[in-house]
Amino acid sequence: MHGPTPLVPPAILSCSLSTLPSHTPVKAAGRAMHFLNLPIELRYQILEVAVAALSVPLGPPDVEQLHPKDWSLVEGATAITPPIRSFRTRPWTARILPLLLINKPFRHDTTYVWEHYIGPKLPAIANVDCVGAGTVHPRPLTGVFIKWLSLPSPIGRIHTMQVHIRFFDHRRFTGRASLGENRVLLPAVPRVVPYFLSWGLKGILGKLCDKSSYPLNHQDARDISQLRALDLILRTDSSPDLHWSHRSDLAFQDANSALDVSLHPYMTARNLATHYIRNRIMRHLPLRIARWNVYVDDDLVFKVMRAGDGEGSDELRWEQYEYDVPIDPLFLP
Repeated sequence: MHGPTPLVPPAILSCSLSTLPSHTPVKAAGRAMHFLNLPIELRYQILEVAVAALSVPLGPPDVEQLHPKDWSLVEGATAITPPIRSFRTRPWTARILPLLLINKPFRHDTTYVWEHYIGPKLPAIANVDCVGAGTVHPRPLTGVFIKWLSLPSPIGRIHTMQVHIRFFDHRRFTGRASLGENRVLLPAVPRVVPYFLSWGLKGILGKLCDKSSYPLNHQDARDISQLRALDLILRTDSSPDLHWSHRSDLAFQDANSALDVSLHPYMTARNLATHYIRNRIMRHLPLRIARWNVYVDDDLVFKVMRAGDGEGSDELRWEQYEYDVPIDPLFLP
């Protein structure tokens, strides 16, 4: 089964900031006319086009260029959970700030258009990266990182959410690989207890769905009680040089080859759906999400629902869909 409708940024619109009427007078019907002197309905129509063009989803971060000043630590880490960080800048602020800074009347009009025409219609999309130390060059930061790519305003109007998950936890092995199923982030100091990226990922998902302690969007996240469906999308396109393992222990076709290997995301999808979502999130967290869809790329692989798709039910239904984990030709079956 195929996945959520891909988010395609709107086509380049004919009216952009460069074509908006400015404070430079133009001749219209024989008299000077400023943008702020236009009828309010026309101003709002023009600004709606401009704000919509600026409100396309942000891109995910470059894990090779993570800067501590851009990220805030999220509370709740344990001795074996890696650092969990959230991106400091809110999507809408980053996008429409140029319009807000023109002058006070322009800021007022832009804010009104945002709050009434654009903000409530935006999708809720989060990107989560599980980042290891790297195999060629050490990365500046490791752990679990969440960045909102798009977020409606106000938060309370969210009914569905997408969470895209990418894995950059590959390690270099020669001849064979032994990975386990917890996505381990090895420490720099030998004989120190390793972090478990899987636990950090579960911590992020728990916080996304817990309205009693919602740390990931600053003051805007007071109420997500309308959230009813969540699409969890585990991606395999995170790195072109990464080899995905179809099992936790495997041998290479060439016993002398050195390869950067990580566990295929389907294994983590199965673990999340069968254990964490089904037995923890759906039963114990206060937010009553009715349906979780778990994808690997565009393929729906698991679905967990409340009976009758109702938010008030504690009886859960579970569906699993056929998915064949591809076998890398460099590995033995």
